Amino acid sequence: MGNYSSLVEWENTVGEEFDRLEREGFIERVSVQPHVVSPLGVVPKAETGAPHIIIDMTMSGVNGATKDTVIALPMVRYAMRTMRPGCYMAKLDL
Repeated sequence: MGNYSSLVEWENTVGEEFDRLEREGFIERVSVQPHVVSPLGVVPKAETGAPHIIIDMTMSGVNGATKDTVIALPMVRYAMRTMRPGCYMAKLDL
């Protein structure tokens, strides 16, 4: 799937924004061909009408390109025994 037509309508503005993000170190160009590319689009912000760049992750195919991995999670009582004050917990959902 290609990008949304709204991206073409805002092509210059989007290009300038990507240039700014690259200059400021938020994004970088890569020399490898990605396995999955999500389509881009633009939605005008409600308050100002300024363009808001979106990445449509629902159409990316990322899930189909990933390898299924079975992970055994420990029981809660084990986790409670090993956690101490100052421990960090995190949840990551891609």
